[in-house]
Amino acid sequence: MSIDNSADSYNKFTDYPLFAYNCISHLIQDTDIELLWKLLYYNDRDAWKEDASHPDLTRTQKSALIYEGSSDSTSYRVFLDFGIDDPWDVQAAQIRISPIGLEPTNYIVGHIIMALETYVHFSINTLSNYQTRVDTITQQLILSLNGANIKGFGKMYFDAKASRKCDTRVIGTIPWKGKRTIMCNWTT
Repeated sequence: MSIDNSADSYNKFTDYPLFAYNCISHLIQDTDIELLWKLLYYNDRDAWKEDASHPDLTRTQKSALIYEGSSDSTSYRVFLDFGIDDPWDVQAAQIRISPIGLEPTNYIVGHIIMALETYVHFSINTLSNYQTRVDTITQQLILSLNGANIKGFGKMYFDAKASRKCDTRVIGTIPWKGKRTIMCNWTT
């Protein structure tokens, strides 16, 4: 038995730059997590409600929340990098999704580590249903992405057996509270 280790058999991770975008694309298409989008879009304490003043967002509205590199980032709520870069003077919620680790197991298989970060300005964090926006958004991210098959990435896991790095931790500093959820996969 011989091992093919020619240059063509090596994993080039060509989809690596698209991992965050493909996760966000999955979130936009997932109709089971409309609450996530409402909590990002509406800043009032009743954003979770299903009523006429808080309708579900259209795909166009969701897409318009994705930061595309303009100089003023305060109009956006979804970012493809980690960490909160500028202290905003805006009371809002945001999510940041990005690959934060790539651990090669061998020349074919690697372990991808994704960070799903939620930041919320402290003054809008508590909702009228006695839940926090940070925890609800975090739960919606896990609901949608845990076990999801993401294009170019494969199946995402929130599972200590996939990686001991998988967890959710508190991040941020006042006035921006947050949670970081780590999800992983094995890719070939």
